[in-house]
This record gives sequence, C-alpha cells and structure tokens, in this order.
Amino acid sequence: METSTVTFLFSDVEGSTALLRKLRDGYRDVMAKHEELMRAAWAEASGRELDADGDSFFVAFPRPRQAVDAAVAAQRALAAHDWPEGGEVRARIGIHTGEASLAGDQYVGLAVHRAAHHGIADADRAPLDEDGGDRPAPLVEVGLERHPARSPLVGMRERVSVYGGELDAGPRPGGGFRLRARLPLAP
Repeated sequence: METSTVTFLFSDVEGSTALLRKLRDGYRDVMAKHEELMRAAWAEASGRELDADGDSFFVAFPRPRQAVDAAVAAQRALAAHDWPEGGEVRARIGIHTGEASLAGDQYVGLAVHRAAHHGIADADRAPLDEDGGDRPAPLVEVGLERHPARSPLVGMRERVSVYGGELDAGPRPGGGFRLRARLPLAP
C-alpha cells in the first residue's frame, strides 16, 4: 500500500437533534439543502467524499489549503442561505493532515484515527469581533503531523489572512502542534 500525505475534513451539524425536534417534518428538506451546500464546497475544492452519515461528512483533500478553502466556502454558504425560521444550520468542521494509505476506496492509518478522534472534538467556536455581536463564528481546527525534513506551516499565516482571518499556532502540551485559524463567515 502506498502512503501519502492527505488532509481530512470532518463536519457535523451543531445541535442537529434539537433542530430535528424543532423542525419535525421540515428537517428532511433542511438537511437536504445542508448536504447540497456542503457537497458543492467539497467539490469546488477538489475534495473526495469518503463517508456521509446522518448530518456529518468525512472528506479527503490532496492539500491542506484545499480543505481550508472548502471549510470556509461551506461555512459561508451555510451562513448566506435563507433558512426557514428556527432552522438555521451551523456546522462544526475539523481538519487534520497526516500520512495515510489508500486501501480500496478508504484511507487507513494513524492520521485517519487522529482526524476522527480530534477533528470535530477539537473544533471550537468564538464570538465575532467585527461587529461586536455575539453570533458565533467557526474556527477551523487543523491538526498537523510534523515531518522532520519539512514544515507544513510555511505560509499558513499568510493564507489565513487572505480570508481576513487570524492564526494562532504553537506546540500542544502533550506533544504535537496546534494550529487554529479564525475565519470570518462573510468575505
């Protein structure tokens, strides 16, 4: 099996159970639109959907930049859509880059497990600063496995700034490296 560096993206609808209870019969249509918007974002950034389960997606990208582009596009599409009253969809998105092997149509390796474990669990939300409002803005959490001969972080601060975002990076207390990009919902 050939091993390569792959960037994995996990997404999950925030508060989907409460949304189902609130929307009842309208939930199916809202989720169908969510899926359409998310899949358009993945496709535009050359993502390969590996799995979709309920309200979550698992997508692979050849490069971290493509995954970040997809995450930003997905969040912007969700924020811009005119949802029915009480039916606004918000998604948590986690991104992890690491070594994995393709076995059939699925990736296997430690990076897949790390991405699954930490992808959504480490994603976070924080208030927007731009207008002083309290509407949450997505934070894209990127976990990176370091290769001793190269650094995957070169240019990340500049790439995040292209979207009007901020970057915070540093070592994790238990080892590894944490990279948090705060990206606005609107361009």
